Amino acid sequence: MPQEVAFRLIEENDLASVMDLFRGAFPLHHPNEMLYRWHFMDNPVMPKSSAAAVVDGKIVAHAGFSGRKAFICAKDDLLFVKQTSMSAPSVRGTGIYSKLLTWANEQLLLRGGKIVLSYPNTNNHPVQILRDDYNDIYQIPALQKTFPQGVGPGYRADRVVVPSDDLPGRILHAGREQCNPQPFVFPQEYDELWRETLAGERFGIMRDAKYLTWRYAERPDIDYHLLEDREGGKLKSAIVWKFYPQEKPEKIMVVDWLHSQQDESAARLFEHLEDFAARCVVGRTGTPVGKAGDGGLPIALWQNVYRKKMHKIMEKRGYVPALPILYFGAFPLVDDTDSIDGFHDYRNWYVGMSDVDIF
Repeated sequence: MPQEVAFRLIEENDLASVMDLFRGAFPLHHPNEMLYRWHFMDNPVMPKSSAAAVVDGKIVAHAGFSGRKAFICAKDDLLFVKQTSMSAPSVRGTGIYSKLLTWANEQLLLRGGKIVLSYPNTNNHPVQILRDDYNDIYQIPALQKTFPQGVGPGYRADRVVVPSDDLPGRILHAGREQCNPQPFVFPQEYDELWRETLAGERFGIMRDAKYLTWRYAERPDIDYHLLEDREGGKLKSAIVWKFYPQEKPEKIMVVDWLHSQQDESAARLFEHLEDFAARCVVGRTGTPVGKAGDGGLPIALWQNVYRKKMHKIMEKRGYVPALPILYFGAFPLVDDTDSIDGFHDYRNWYVGMSDVDIF
């Protein structure tokens, strides 16, 4: 007898069941309840939009959606980002998850969403691309700068020494330490800076002060760092970066870079970060510091390749295309294609590393 499946949006009392499903689906890497709540329950735009499939009172599949204010056809609007895809082993291959996505998209349309963004990895991309309602847009490369010696692709280091007393920029603690109970709050001048960053784009996620505070200062498990460039007190550009992984870094990741597209000096902030990264020590235990085999921490950022001016500037600084190359696609929610005209063309999008936070 076929199983009876019910679909519904996640509520507060579902958290324990969702955590059980995460542990079963991703035993080696899964969020805790605090992280899940921050991302899906307490996010500032359309919280509690994640969807679940329920069989016999048990959650057997889950799709995590997080709302975002966005530019859509150069107008302020709403989209959702799909951040999780998981189902219990007992229902895999039954079509339940696919039906859940169809049901969830209908609900997100009712909530005012125009588009759902998706960043499938190499495991679920072959499944997702078969859906009639999914559109592949592009594969997003990273740009990366490495420092000699020996820390190129495939190099396996087991020693990392970071001059932590000289970290560039402000640490955006999220209230995890008693000495810093309140997270940093991005000032309103960032509202103007992100408008300059997305100027001329048809599609992209808004990075106003409220979003930046939630995304970086209130996240409970990661320390982000903020570097600002000011002239005469005016904010000209800013970088948000983090160590990855945080405890034993393998690289520095620039997750957001806000600047005017016309400002050719916007990349000078990277001088401070590159100087710091070069002074980090990455190598093998037993190798004397400064000898062959040691090098600095690589720096990675995601850069839209069609933004020719900034791409050229970063290439001149020594950044080259590198992994990861991530799939980027979308589910259109509206039938009125004129209201999302051009969404399938990657040249119309601004996409940054902060947009993608897969769980």
